[in-house]
Amino acid sequence: MKVDYKRALLLVSTIAFLASSEQLLAFSTGPAVRRTGSAIFNELSCTACHRDNAVNSGSGTLALTGVPSSYVLGQAYNLTVSIRQTGQSRWGFQLAARVRASVTQAGTLQLGSDGFTQLRADPTAVQFIEHTSAGTRQGTADDPVTFNFTWTAPTTNVGEVVFSVAANAANNNSANTGDFIYTQETISRPPDAPSVTATPSQTALIVPFAVESNAYRTNLGLTNLTSTAATVTVQFIDQSGGVVASKQYTSPPNGLFQVGGVIRDLMESQTTPNRQGYLLLETTQAIGAFSTPIDNTRLDAAVLQGTRGKAARLIVPTSTSIGLFRTGLIVINDGNVPNTVEIRFRDNGGTQRATRSITLAPYGFLQTEDVPGFLGLSDTFGPIEVRSTNTTPVNLIAVSRVFAPVTTANGTGTASAFFSEEVAP
Repeated sequence: MKVDYKRALLLVSTIAFLASSEQLLAFSTGPAVRRTGSAIFNELSCTACHRDNAVNSGSGTLALTGVPSSYVLGQAYNLTVSIRQTGQSRWGFQLAARVRASVTQAGTLQLGSDGFTQLRADPTAVQFIEHTSAGTRQGTADDPVTFNFTWTAPTTNVGEVVFSVAANAANNNSANTGDFIYTQETISRPPDAPSVTATPSQTALIVPFAVESNAYRTNLGLTNLTSTAATVTVQFIDQSGGVVASKQYTSPPNGLFQVGGVIRDLMESQTTPNRQGYLLLETTQAIGAFSTPIDNTRLDAAVLQGTRGKAARLIVPTSTSIGLFRTGLIVINDGNVPNTVEIRFRDNGGTQRATRSITLAPYGFLQTEDVPGFLGLSDTFGPIEVRSTNTTPVNLIAVSRVFAPVTTANGTGTASAFFSEEVAP
C-alpha cells in the first residue's frame, strides 16, 4: 500500500493546529485550576504554557489589594487584582484563598458584577476565581487592567489564610508566546484572641460601628446630660465579643468630650490599627454617645448614635447594590448567649429573594461590606429583615451603610450614610 506522506503530514499538522487553537480558546476563557503559581503550596503557574518569559521577569506589576492584615470572622472584603505591562493588550488571572495549615478553602469568593470573573473548583472543593473571555479585555492597552470581586472571611478561626494569585499580561497574538506571567502571595492573619469577654450592664450604650484603617478613621463623641462630670469607660469589641482595648474618658458637666481616632487612642497604637468593630460604653451618669466614621480622602463623615438592642426581629429600611452603590450590614448580638440570626433580603416589592443564617457569639457581631453579595445577590435594592431564631429570641442591633466611590482631586474616596433598624411588629 502506497502512503501519501504529504497528505498524512498535512492531516497531522491540521489536527495539531486545531488542538492548539482549542487550547488557546480555553485559556482565553480561563486557565485550568491550580495555576496560581503558589510557592507555599507548590503549584504551577501560567508559565506551564506561556513559556517565553520567566515568572516575574517583566517590567510590569501585579498587585492584590483589599486583603486584610488580620481578618474579621464572617466579614466581606472587596479585593482587586491589578495588572500592568507596557505593550501588552490582553489580560488574565487566577486566585485562590486557602487555609495554610490544611490547604482547604478559606472563606468564600464571590464574583464581581461586571462579568469579568468566574469561579471554578478543584476536586477538593477549593475555589479558584479567574477571568472570563470578556474579562481578558481583548485589545485593551495597559492602564492598568483590574479585576474586582469579594472575599468573605471564614466564620471560625482557621489560622493563616494564603491568597495566591497569578496573572498573565498577554500580547493578544492568539498564541502562547510573548506573554508575561506574574505571581504573588499575600497572608492574612487570624483575628486576635482577646482574653476578656464583653459583659455590658443594662445601662451600657453600644455605638454600633467604628473603623480605623488607611481609608477611614472614627471619632467618638460623649455628651454629658447631667451637671456632674461623667467618667466613661469605653471598650473596643471585636467580632467574637472580646474586649480588644479599654480606656476611661471624662466628659465635663453638661459638656461634650470628643476623641479623635478613637480606635488608635484606645489601643494606644503608633500605627494604623486596620481594625473595625463596635464601642461599648459604661458610666454611672446619663450620657449620649455617637461615632463619626470619616473617609480620609473626601473627609465625608457619617454619624451613628449610641443604642441598645431593641427587639429580636428588626427591619433595616434599605440596601442597594445597583451601579456603583454598595451596602454594608452590621448586626450585633446584644445578649450573653450565642444567637442564631436569620438575614432575609426582600426586593422593593416585598418578595423574599435570599436568606442566610449565621451564629453570633455572645455580644459578637457580623460586619459585611456587601450584604447583597453576602446573600448571593447583585444589582438589586430593598429592605433587609434580621431576626433571632433562638428558642428564646435575643435582642439585636442592625445598621446598614450605603456607600459609593467618589473621585476628587485628592483621589477616590467614598460618600456614605447609615440607616438604623426599625422594630418589626
